[in-house]
Amino acid sequence: MLRENVRDDLIDYEHLKGHREPLERFYGAVSVAGPQSTPELFKSPPDRAAYWINVYNALVLRAVLERYPTESIYGLQDPALETDFRFRVDRRLMSLLAVKKELEEISRNDPRVMFCLCAAARGCPPLAAEPYHGFDLERRLRETARLAVNNNDLVRIDHMNRRLLVWLDLFSRKEELIARYERRYRTHGATLLTVLNTYADSRRRGELATSRGYKVEPLPFDRRLNIWKPAG
Repeated sequence: MLRENVRDDLIDYEHLKGHREPLERFYGAVSVAGPQSTPELFKSPPDRAAYWINVYNALVLRAVLERYPTESIYGLQDPALETDFRFRVDRRLMSLLAVKKELEEISRNDPRVMFCLCAAARGCPPLAAEPYHGFDLERRLRETARLAVNNNDLVRIDHMNRRLLVWLDLFSRKEELIARYERRYRTHGATLLTVLNTYADSRRRGELATSRGYKVEPLPFDRRLNIWKPAG
């Protein structure tokens, strides 16, 4: 389903709408299986974290299909994505926010998991073209975080106005991320730039270094649906 519908970091919702059987099969499976109801299938924390990441992303797609066609699912009159939609997951009725809380708990609030969740807007991390698995979750988290920090739609340097612009979720959690960094490395005086450097590759760290001392501000949220359309 992901290979057929994720294109250029966007989603071919038109194709997905007409070929949603794989998505529905996945939903049928996770509605009755999960870390609580079938713990023998999810023996390690990475297995359980991968489950919740995949569930969140799949349920977002189902939520979009309930509203599709649409230009955005973040209109003032639309149901709130993370709280108003309900899904059967692991034999429980859950919201996307509840799914996210399960993920945060099992991952011990590892901030990298936030980059794995695609919330159906151009202003959020893109949906990966392959599912997450417990056996290589650490590698995927490192890679996903690296790609996010390299993504100018999530982290952007504005030299003209001396600003470091970051994705809204990053901005809203910056104090938490800094405190976590300082506890882990037993240091003080860290900044959000310090945190971002732990995820970035050497080239991006060099670019970020040029923004040292800049004011950190949130990027305006691009609410447009992350829809892929053929050229022309």
